[in-house]
Amino acid sequence: MLTVEIVSTSELQELRQLVLWPHLTIEECIIGPDEIDSTYQIVVKDEGNVVCCGTFLVETKAQFNVANQYRLRAMGTHPDYRKKGLGKLLIDFAKEQLKQNGVDLIWCDARIVATGFYQKQGFKIIGEQYEVPVIGPHYLMYIEL
Repeated sequence: MLTVEIVSTSELQELRQLVLWPHLTIEECIIGPDEIDSTYQIVVKDEGNVVCCGTFLVETKAQFNVANQYRLRAMGTHPDYRKKGLGKLLIDFAKEQLKQNGVDLIWCDARIVATGFYQKQGFKIIGEQYEVPVIGPHYLMYIEL
């Protein structure tokens, strides 16, 4: 049975390491804003196991002339669960949570391989492709709520 929940960082570090940062240790699979009260750690669980995760945090990007922005970081899905709609479940849950809290826009640095997924969720590309060191090519993407 699938559930979508807000959890603590410790519940998603293992999945982050597996799908996003295999070059890091589990202990290193955290980001600075993880423990800030305004940060949302959202996961999809299957029978209690975290199989999809995303972190939503307050961060303003100058390209967007909107006061209430959130950034999506560290989103990933377990390889055995990809292409089954879990990412959509997570994004839909996050959009509803953030919209209820007055957020106007979500943006992310999207890996090239994920741009199609984000576009299906309503995100748009802005600007040119750029490189994130160690990780690879990305696009800046956003969605207005």
